[in-house]
Amino acid sequence: MFPNRAVTREFLATVTTPSAFGGALRRVRGGAELSIRRLEQKAIDRNSGGPPRFVELTKNLIEDMEKGKRLEGNRLVAEKDNRLEIYLWCCGVPKEDLPAWLETRRRVLSDPSPTSPEAELAPEVSAQLRPAVKTALRRDVRTFIGRDAELRRILATADLEHGAPIYTIDGMPGVGKTALATRAAHLLADRFPDGRYFIELHAHTAGRAVADPADVLAGLLIALGVDVRYIPDTLDGRRDLWRDRLTDKRVLLILDDARDEGQIEPLLPAAAECLTLVTSRRRLISLQNAMPLALDMLGPGPATELFTTLAGRDVASATDQAAATRIVRLCGYLPLAITLLAGRLAHHPAWTIAELADEFCAATDRLGELDAGARVVRAAFDLSYRDLPPERELLFRRLGLHPGPDLDAHAAAALVGIDVATARWELESLYTDHLVDEPARGRYRLHDLLREYARALADAEVGMDGFRAQERLLDYFQHTATAADRWLARWTRPADDPPDPTRVAVREFASEIQALEWMRLERENLLACLDHDAVDRCPARTVTLAGVLAGLLDRDGPWPLACQLHQRAVVAAQRLGRPLDEANALNNLGAVQWRAGDYDASIDSVEAALRIYGELGNRRGAANALNNLGNVHVATGDYVESVDLHRRALALYQQLGDRLGEANALNNLGNVREETGDY
Repeated sequence: MFPNRAVTREFLATVTTPSAFGGALRRVRGGAELSIRRLEQKAIDRNSGGPPRFVELTKNLIEDMEKGKRLEGNRLVAEKDNRLEIYLWCCGVPKEDLPAWLETRRRVLSDPSPTSPEAELAPEVSAQLRPAVKTALRRDVRTFIGRDAELRRILATADLEHGAPIYTIDGMPGVGKTALATRAAHLLADRFPDGRYFIELHAHTAGRAVADPADVLAGLLIALGVDVRYIPDTLDGRRDLWRDRLTDKRVLLILDDARDEGQIEPLLPAAAECLTLVTSRRRLISLQNAMPLALDMLGPGPATELFTTLAGRDVASATDQAAATRIVRLCGYLPLAITLLAGRLAHHPAWTIAELADEFCAATDRLGELDAGARVVRAAFDLSYRDLPPERELLFRRLGLHPGPDLDAHAAAALVGIDVATARWELESLYTDHLVDEPARGRYRLHDLLREYARALADAEVGMDGFRAQERLLDYFQHTATAADRWLARWTRPADDPPDPTRVAVREFASEIQALEWMRLERENLLACLDHDAVDRCPARTVTLAGVLAGLLDRDGPWPLACQLHQRAVVAAQRLGRPLDEANALNNLGAVQWRAGDYDASIDSVEAALRIYGELGNRRGAANALNNLGNVHVATGDYVESVDLHRRALALYQQLGDRLGEANALNNLGNVREETGDY
């Protein structure tokens, strides 16, 4: 077991208050992946080989210590009170760090000067803490008609005194599952002050892999403010930490578009005070302790009311009433189709309901490629699509080629080959026509059914225009990510040739903050591009994209995903017969394995990269690999070897005039000296 240095001696020197000292203890416990209960059990076990038990480290005592209280122990019988020693031993803190902890405790308890809460954290630490996100719901539904009974059922049984249930809302696509869950969540929000989260699980999102519960848990833990470095690698570890963080909290969770029970079970809170709303196209029969709520189509009356309300029309005459009734019947009483048609009518005051009914009736005969349940939806899409001007039709079709979850005007411009200002205007027009959503300002996405529809239109195009559009989009993401990575990379990356000139407008960044902000915003899109360019499809782009994502993955993780991507890049480079790319991918892989604590695998990967760099005579790559190896050997305690490796890297960087590499090598040497006490 490796020593827990989540809190270093250098950090302890910055601690000035009891509250900050308690925060350091929590950080150590987080690094050990121990809940308070597990820490208490370990401390009570007298057969575990720890220090002598003078004080029982109970749950209450642990909580007080982590708040900066009851730190000093018994003043009269100090030799019989070693609570801090037991706490640190249980968390795996090395014995040689204990004097620094004791001295820090003595110092903070002897300083009577008050300190504001804002000053209790060192600046370099507070800048790294992630703020907790308490509200992440979709916008509320403006017009909610026809689901009153289902809504009352959820609200009536979400009683905190008896433990809020798990609701599974199932039904066919477009029936309004998400709308019901969102409406209920907003009405219940004040009962759940500790968090309200909307999670998309992508069971039926075209072009997207089904959400991995481990990745979802990582996002939820980050939203709660957990540092990414302390997120466990395993699904079980993340599940346990998630449930531990929700203890005694009231949280509302929407799990939207779930695939099956196995996907959502790890995400369910254990606390009875929490409420979970699950939407799925499947009936989740085997999910225990869940209350099923199956949504059918709207009734004729509510469906007609929904249509006329959204269209903004009075249906005083029998003719209009009959036409509205015919429209909702042709829609199969499906809320999605009704909403689309009503939206079109609302923006065309010169149209009559009867004219729209006649046109819609005629359009339904051309949809034999879809199953019966979706035929009427496709008819509604056809009507909306044919009403667009040609340039907007082209953009809508091309949106179906986008592999990621959403996009901005720059990506849309690359897809169509237009300027960014025009793309922004066209996207806003599609948003007005209810053909795209705007989940955040300037970000647009297609509903999953609309994505399937747009993709079918794009696939029907003759020629290579669709292929070229996708290539432009991938070029945009690749070259912009390359520009961002120049700010994020921890070393200069070796390359055979300068990058190819791009066919699209590439974004530039004036600072590391801008580059990191863009990379984090587009993270899911970049990963989707990598999924699209699988090893067999386009190995060259796989290698490049994985390389430019290395800086972001090195910072944010999660490490298992980063390892998978770099391993794919290694395989792709081998298939291409490009040894330099293979060495770069191996070096990136080794760096992530080091951060993940898999030191043996890291040494194997980096040494393999070093051999290839040596065969190629690539000194910059060799220096990068030597630096990585030195970091691994520090982690394993082999300080002599680490110093030698960093010195060799330093010499190569100096020969090359690589100032970034030289600075990193010097800094790493300083870290080794600090670890060995050579201050």
